[in-house]
Amino acid sequence: MVWHFSQGSEDDVHLSARHPRNNPAWPKTGTVVHRNHRHPARIAVSYPGPLRVDGRDLHVEDLDVVDGTPVLDLAP
Repeated sequence: MVWHFSQGSEDDVHLSARHPRNNPAWPKTGTVVHRNHRHPARIAVSYPGPLRVDGRDLHVEDLDVVDGTPVLDLAP
């Protein structure tokens, strides 16, 4: 499932290199290496477990998004 960090702020996007998880013991890396909402495009990928389908509604488990988050794509 590809989804959009819709509740993130443009002010929170970081385009410069930084330490992963703010740990100074780790070397600085670029923006797109980090797995968080600070990407310029603010998109993410999750792998939820399917439960059932009710018409056009897909019910899943273990999805790490806020209710109402825009889903951009689904893939089997």
